[in-house]
Amino acid sequence: SGAVARITAPAPGTVIALDPDIPPARQRLQFTATGSDLHWRMDGKMLGRGAQVAWLPWPGRHLVQLTDASGQVLDEIRLEVRGAGVVASPAGRVGAR
Repeated sequence: SGAVARITAPAPGTVIALDPDIPPARQRLQFTATGSDLHWRMDGKMLGRGAQVAWLPWPGRHLVQLTDASGQVLDEIRLEVRGAGVVASPAGRVGAR
């Protein structure tokens, strides 16, 4: 398999803006990659396996890594999620952008 494993989406440096009017479960981000026997890690924690994985974004800056079965990093991107996150009540969130 001479193919090089690479993250194909999202692009490095992507900024995701969460929409408080859309239910969080409907704002999943799809990670896709080329290669085989792939493992995904988010901020050092296991995220999933395979060429595609869905993630429920949360605010912050994140490191996404694509590794092989032995844990060797094959590719990585950084991305940022901006938005309200989980808010118990909209009260007090005047003018949030």
